[in-house]
Amino acid sequence: MGTLNFTGSSASVVFDEYIEAPQLRGSINSTPELNDLTFEIKGKRLVLKWSKSQPLESDRTYRIDLGDAVQDLNERNAYPSLQFIWSTGAYIDSLRIDGRIKGATADLLSRTTVSLIELPVDSVFEGSFNTRPNKEGLFSFTYLPVDTFHIIAYEDLNFNGTWDASEPFGFSKFYPTREDSLIVDIPFASAPFQIPNWDSVAVDSIRTVIDTLEESELALVEFTVPPHEDILEIWLEHASGWRAHERWVPSSDTVTLPLKKLLPGAYTMYGFIDANSNSIWDGPSLEENVQAEEILAPQKFEFKAHWEVTQPIALPEPELTTVENEKN
Repeated sequence: MGTLNFTGSSASVVFDEYIEAPQLRGSINSTPELNDLTFEIKGKRLVLKWSKSQPLESDRTYRIDLGDAVQDLNERNAYPSLQFIWSTGAYIDSLRIDGRIKGATADLLSRTTVSLIELPVDSVFEGSFNTRPNKEGLFSFTYLPVDTFHIIAYEDLNFNGTWDASEPFGFSKFYPTREDSLIVDIPFASAPFQIPNWDSVAVDSIRTVIDTLEESELALVEFTVPPHEDILEIWLEHASGWRAHERWVPSSDTVTLPLKKLLPGAYTMYGFIDANSNSIWDGPSLEENVQAEEILAPQKFEFKAHWEVTQPIALPEPELTTVENEKN
């Protein structure tokens, strides 16, 4: 750990007790990548090997991450976030990049790779440094040089180790390495927003039913919406399949929408933030440096007959930690 001017192809790490690592094969990774990286456990010793024919980069800090996969043999206590660092040069790089992936489910996070892409970029977006987020979507790159990177989080559907334009992704461009741990948010477009099919016959039929019922047979609901800078495209769906679509205009204050007469029952509200006001959901564009329009988390309500309800709507909190960079 911390060895300088090292250009070998193996390392031997001795622990103070017998170890095992049954899950290490799927957890071990290195940055920059070491070809044919393997491991072997011999009692208290962990032996790491990589390709002898691979030329290591000069004056570069290397890191092998083992995650939480190594544990003592007797009590099976894991060595948390275990990593080994060395340099092919005369010093260890000490800067970092920390981030958080927003918009991905826990299941998707487990399949997500985060890469730092060195500039300038050619047509192949292959990461010089790679890691995986934790179950909260947080990730960290440490021991980095003074540099600026593109950050890409993606699901590697074809398992080729690089991001391809057809794969779900999120990004932040021109992000510098830092001494502190300020978090950059990476919006992740896990799937396109699908605008629901509109069954005009069903909508008209249920609207007719609503118009014929007494107010005592309906729920009277007004929604309150916190301040928002962009148009919100919203769908309200009843458990029967009936849907209503609304377009909420920007407001600098909390607003209370007009009272609605609704059928009793369970509802789901979903939609997206229409940042460019074109009434359709737009995905991310790395070339144009445009983020995907944020998809709102579904919200569920239940209203009963003869209720008069004021229902608050939750919107994403403003991003306070993202570092802005005007390069494009």
